[in-house]
Amino acid sequence: MSDSPPEPSAAGSPDEPAKPKKPPPQGIWRGWVRPLLVVILIVTTVRSSLIDWNDVPTGSMVPTVMVGDRIAVNKLAYGFNLPFNGPVLAVPLINVNIPWPLDFLPGFYWGAPEPNDIVTFWKPGGFFEPAYEQWLALGAGADEARARATVGDGGIRMVKRVVAGPGDVVEMRPVTQKFDGRPFDFSQLVINGEAAVYTDKQGVELTETLGGVSRRVQYLRGTTIAMGGGRSRPFPLQPAAHRFGPYTLGDDEYLMIGDNRDNSQDGRFFGPVKRDQITGQAKFVAVSFEDGITNPAWGRFFKGFDRGLHSPE
Repeated sequence: MSDSPPEPSAAGSPDEPAKPKKPPPQGIWRGWVRPLLVVILIVTTVRSSLIDWNDVPTGSMVPTVMVGDRIAVNKLAYGFNLPFNGPVLAVPLINVNIPWPLDFLPGFYWGAPEPNDIVTFWKPGGFFEPAYEQWLALGAGADEARARATVGDGGIRMVKRVVAGPGDVVEMRPVTQKFDGRPFDFSQLVINGEAAVYTDKQGVELTETLGGVSRRVQYLRGTTIAMGGGRSRPFPLQPAAHRFGPYTLGDDEYLMIGDNRDNSQDGRFFGPVKRDQITGQAKFVAVSFEDGITNPAWGRFFKGFDRGLHSPE
């Protein structure tokens, strides 16, 4: 009996691998739109309740926070806000802000900001807002006046420093002090009758110490800034930037002021901020870019705030 090769079966040789079945096409919805919406939902939820990062487009917190910094914000520092809470919903990836009708949702709080904390918050409306015509009368150009005459609708997210809390009496008054024998004009911060001490002048910067803590602040009084077209103007534009109060904060109110004292639209203009409008505590500079993402400022990556500052003896 001779061996003979097996006859091939109709289904093919068992040694041959089966051809994989081609998956059915997913379509635009399942393949692209739905995964993108899931990513946006997850990122938005995390940013609105847990941890956030904020771009810094203006110099109101110079020299502590620079233009181009991306700061990390702890949203759980003082409490917990339900996801998507706030007057405006910032949609990541596509960089779109939309009005949010569920701003009435309550938060749950276990702590309160302390003076010297750097916080993010929703800008309140009312109090004092220089109008477009006022900025023009003060010497601003049309574009600058339009940019500065912001609408106080509570839909602008800001980052500033807390200088006072509930029940505090705040005042800022113009003073002149000599550093190295040369006079320098700036505004002295006074909280509950205690005046801040100013030392260590570096150009237009001073070290301000009050309540046992120190920070670097900038005053541009007596200097000028170019406005385009060969024009320039002195700082500050608005007297409220260097003379304020005395102002007594009510219950659950905080006053926010920028470290760039002569160039910051802050609580001296829009008034105090309620606790439920504070969204988190800024912790450090995560990354920073000068003139766009292609020019990273490596020295500011993961940089903490107020490092190396010591109170005077």
